[in-house]
Amino acid sequence: MALSHVDDPGPSCDALGTADVLSALASPHRVEIIRLLDEHELAVGELATGLGISVANTSHHLVRLRTAGLVTSRREGTRVTNRLATSDVTALVRAACDLARP
Repeated sequence: MALSHVDDPGPSCDALGTADVLSALASPHRVEIIRLLDEHELAVGELATGLGISVANTSHHLVRLRTAGLVTSRREGTRVTNRLATSDVTALVRAACDLARP
């Protein structure tokens, strides 16, 4: 069964990939991580402090965001910083926030 409309002239959509991206954002902590990374590149400990949760829990959320291709990490000596993979991530979260407003 196709998930797209037959008369749709637009580019095809990877429905499974899209669902994976949206699923990765289905956590308030992960949405907040995106917001924090939109402001600065941050290490996991800095994110954990900003979120008020443990480093282990924050690391788990980062793995989910990395797996979905929303966040990347970069090693600088012993420090690993995280950043958004693209500015499209911010646009997606902002659009979702706009839809969620009452």
